[in-house]
Amino acid sequence: MNPVDVMSQPMILCASLLLSGSAASANPQAAPGRAALTPPSTVALGTAPCQPEWIPTFGPLPGVGSDVYAEQVFDDGSGPALFLGGVFTIAGGVPANRVAKWNGTTWSTLGSGMNDIVHCFVVFDDGSGPALFAGGGFSTAGGLPAARVAKWNGTSWSSVGSGLGEVVDLEVFDDGTGPALYSAGVSGVRKWNGTAWGVVGGSFNSTAYTLAVYDDGSGQKLYAGGSFTSAGGTPANYVAQWNGTTWASLGSGTNLYVLTLKVYDAGSGAELYAGGIFGTAGGATANRIAKWNGTGWSAAGTGLAAIDVDDLEVFDDGSGPALFVCGDLTHAGGALASRIAKWNGTSWSALGAGLGAPGYALEVYDDGGGPALFAGGAFLAAGGVSAPHVARWRGGVWSAVSQGVTSSVHALANYDDGGGERLVAGGSFVGMGSTTLGRVGAWNGTSWSTLGAGMNQDVYALCTIHPGGVEQLVAGGGFTTAGGAPASRVARWNGSSWFALGAGLGGNVRALAEFDAGSGPVLYAGGEFLGPGINRIARWNGTSWSGIGSGANNTVFALTVFDDGAGPALYVGGFLTNAGGVSTNGLARWNGTSWSHVLGWSGVVYALHVFDDGSGPALYVGGDSGGSQGVVARWDGTSWTTIGSGWNADVLSLGSFDDGGGPALYAGGEFTLAGAVPALGIARWDGASWSPLGGGIFGTVRALAVYGTGPCNDEALFAGGTFAYAFDSRDSHLARWDCSPGSTTSGCSGAFCAGDGLDPDVTTNCPCANTGSPGHGCANSVQPAGAELVATGTTNPDTVALIAANMPVTVTCIYLQGDAVTDTLFGDGIRCAGGGLIRLRTRSNVGGASSFPDSTDTITLSQRGQVTPGSGSVRYYQTYYRNATASFCPPATFNVTNGWRLVW
Repeated sequence: MNPVDVMSQPMILCASLLLSGSAASANPQAAPGRAALTPPSTVALGTAPCQPEWIPTFGPLPGVGSDVYAEQVFDDGSGPALFLGGVFTIAGGVPANRVAKWNGTTWSTLGSGMNDIVHCFVVFDDGSGPALFAGGGFSTAGGLPAARVAKWNGTSWSSVGSGLGEVVDLEVFDDGTGPALYSAGVSGVRKWNGTAWGVVGGSFNSTAYTLAVYDDGSGQKLYAGGSFTSAGGTPANYVAQWNGTTWASLGSGTNLYVLTLKVYDAGSGAELYAGGIFGTAGGATANRIAKWNGTGWSAAGTGLAAIDVDDLEVFDDGSGPALFVCGDLTHAGGALASRIAKWNGTSWSALGAGLGAPGYALEVYDDGGGPALFAGGAFLAAGGVSAPHVARWRGGVWSAVSQGVTSSVHALANYDDGGGERLVAGGSFVGMGSTTLGRVGAWNGTSWSTLGAGMNQDVYALCTIHPGGVEQLVAGGGFTTAGGAPASRVARWNGSSWFALGAGLGGNVRALAEFDAGSGPVLYAGGEFLGPGINRIARWNGTSWSGIGSGANNTVFALTVFDDGAGPALYVGGFLTNAGGVSTNGLARWNGTSWSHVLGWSGVVYALHVFDDGSGPALYVGGDSGGSQGVVARWDGTSWTTIGSGWNADVLSLGSFDDGGGPALYAGGEFTLAGAVPALGIARWDGASWSPLGGGIFGTVRALAVYGTGPCNDEALFAGGTFAYAFDSRDSHLARWDCSPGSTTSGCSGAFCAGDGLDPDVTTNCPCANTGSPGHGCANSVQPAGAELVATGTTNPDTVALIAANMPVTVTCIYLQGDAVTDTLFGDGIRCAGGGLIRLRTRSNVGGASSFPDSTDTITLSQRGQVTPGSGSVRYYQTYYRNATASFCPPATFNVTNGWRLVW
């Protein structure tokens, strides 16, 4: 057998090799330094230490954080990219002061950006190579003085002269003396001579907003539009022409401002189109858009019903070049068109559902999927898809530029509807990545799925209940419909549909919990709602809602169940100072029959969590101790202990998790100091001190949950909230704290691919219904329980031994390694080790058992499998064996153990 034999046809090769036999020892023992062959029940496998960090999972904030006013394609040396300017300070979760770059995959900054608005871009070569020039209202660029115009050479910003007022547009024009840079703004039109800005043909009596170069048949000229009525002393109503010597009017011009100019040829020659807030051009009706052919004005059909037109761009969307128009418009050519429309030279058409708010900038860019029209503006959605301030139109469909969580996550919960546990998120978002969701969605570790049509307003709370022992999900919030049907602030999901819980509740639901006071589990809700006999806290008996005594006198934010030594009780936290007539000071206890105050606590409670730090379960409270000073405190049923002091803002969420350093308490909120230790938004308590989680979270953390995910099904901590990004991962609103690539957790290595019908990795049933015992492979002719594969030793250093047992007594078997998971019938069993397969060793079983490596081997498992210990690589192992009884199941004559996953 060759040292490495990659299986290109595993079924055929395995079946033939199983017939070949092996020279293995008849009584395999452990090789030196290797664990002895042990029964499966005594297996212990060491793993490398976990190195937790924020792992990129859900994507950065889609689009940018505020209005976009400028777009320009430019190659700064790393390939063509789309540059955006405006008033935003975040782009794709990356801090970006008013200017950012999108290369089709990722966002990046341009140094430290600008200190004020960016209105425009142009690409110009001033003799030192092409560069991106930006204009606006800023006075610094890259931290250096830059008076309204700055130059980006691909690595740094530099100033371009001084003396200009706010610049609204830039253009390159050759007046016969060579290409030069021109600006339009409150200073009129100026020209850059390489040293200083000079006035072009005299002053304007008002602002110039736009510039364009157009050849009307007599040579190229520079055109300016704006709010002026005089250009260089020449009467010119809102639009003028510069021939290199003098300014001239364009007939009688327009009757109001021109905001944008663009040249477009609809097939009968190039014309100059003007857009703005005017209603006439050349004295004739032209609703917000008109065209100039060099001698006269004409309308573009019946024009637009709009407040204004802000930008024009030519783009071929597959049906030929057309003129695209954006602004604050509602109709084009008499038909509905929300903020953006298309003119093909003869007629107008809409772009799907359009933009959700005005568009200010248009640009054509190929981000790798073919040329597309990119729109920037004040909108948060395009075509019904969440796309904050920048969106892409291609193939007749709108899409977001980057894929992340669109808005706040307020609640997280684990839920299993019978198809496997998922992480459910609720909040104000309408999308997660490319999936459209109605403020609630489920994550299976790989992708998002909808829960019906979701809700019409925010979800603030999630919990699971278990009527009749069946798990169901309950959501609470500010919504009035769930799944499209009426549901007042609270609804139940049964795995396929949403259902109202009676008449619901009369105000926002902020907290949910299931509590058994002795007569069975009951759902409790807390919040801001009021109703007959119901004041801010209520219980659901399966048929109707009822109050709990006289209820609470102010908002309830948190509910949890804790046994303080006197039996389980429901703890209620919030703004309340009275519950059931009992003075509470923010925290109350309901034992199922009466209310009581938790002595020693005073403050606002936002979070409650039960955690055992090794000294027994205790109730942890997060909130505000007064004066916006955060607090975390521990109640053991007898006394209070403050968990670190020195919080500079509220603690809004609590959770517990073992990230590899042992079980710990986690706190989230809007603080930057946790127990006097710098920690942005989230912190970890190890029993002695608080520490930050990487660079932290830029924003507010409102929810924490632990969920198993990843190739090893290991657990991770998930943080949801109102945050722009988590440092390190740049994920927005929802972030994952987990082992970094190349490290492992104790859950990463272990058995999988069992033929017991219970393993979520296996969707294929054992043939002939020959299901094995839990954790084993499919049954064989000798062992109805099925064969079992286990591993002993450590992965780093490599002392691992694979041990297979419960096979027919003296048959041949082969040990196999794969680098991916499959799920398919294989002989009398199920094969899950797939991808690139390596035959490790052939063995002859003794007593139905064998191992690899054993005392006859001089090679380790990692050497044989060509994998590096400590690399974090995942490999999958199974053992194929002869089962030659033709009367058993299908007469395939071979079977397979369960699988074993190792993280090296």
